[in-house]
Amino acid sequence: MVQQRSLIAIDGTLKWSGIVPHAPEILQKHPTNGPTIYPGYGVEAVWVGPQGIAIPLLTEFCANSEEPTEETQQASECKAFHRLAKRLSERFPKLPLTLLADG
Repeated sequence: MVQQRSLIAIDGTLKWSGIVPHAPEILQKHPTNGPTIYPGYGVEAVWVGPQGIAIPLLTEFCANSEEPTEETQQASECKAFHRLAKRLSERFPKLPLTLLADG
């Protein structure tokens, strides 16, 4: 805690990757040779405590885009962040938070 505020680290993460789609909205990668790969990317919120303690709080998965490119993946991470931020404020309405995020 910094000045009585909880530190929440937020970053994109790859949770799993496989050749079987687990949901229709999962991201897709189409390599030039080989099967379609379905990576499970998400944006995760982790409470950062004293002495290196890190406790995962929430994960919001990225949804599929029509054209999976670097730009659309970044856009889906941004949309997932907005959904995650809304869930954080709903679940912890009175807890003062400081978000730590990369750009």
